[in-house]
Amino acid sequence: MTQWSTKAMAAGLLSIGVLAGTLVTVPAAQAKSKGKGTPSASVDTDHDGLPDALEKKLGTNPNKADSDGDGLSDGTEVMLLHTDPLDIDTDNDGLSDGEEIEMHCNPLDPDTDDDGIVDGADDDPLTDDNGVDQSADQHGGHGRDDASGHH
Repeated sequence: MTQWSTKAMAAGLLSIGVLAGTLVTVPAAQAKSKGKGTPSASVDTDHDGLPDALEKKLGTNPNKADSDGDGLSDGTEVMLLHTDPLDIDTDNDGLSDGEEIEMHCNPLDPDTDDDGIVDGADDDPLTDDNGVDQSADQHGGHGRDDASGHH
């Protein structure tokens, strides 16, 4: 259980953890009590791994485990992946953060294989094809955006 410092309590702040190397605090008034007057910054209504107080500070929904609907919990995005829990596609490459994780792509890099084709338009976003048409139809274009309609 977290030990609440008297000094922090007197200042009206509660430390609830470290996020990206920064101590995260919330006003004591936002913390909930567990019945004995002991503040609890660990209440996590949606069970996404982020305390409600931190979700309020970040702007995520404390009642919805996946605020942006990308298939990843807010806690996973904030604490593990460092993606934006309020943006379905953090790197704006046309694939949701969740799709990129499923495909083993980098949700923070729009072109995981550095071949000049963004992941969402790349037939194989893990293989650098140096811009050569790798689609089966050989009509040009790449992936989902192949103008010929063929893949």
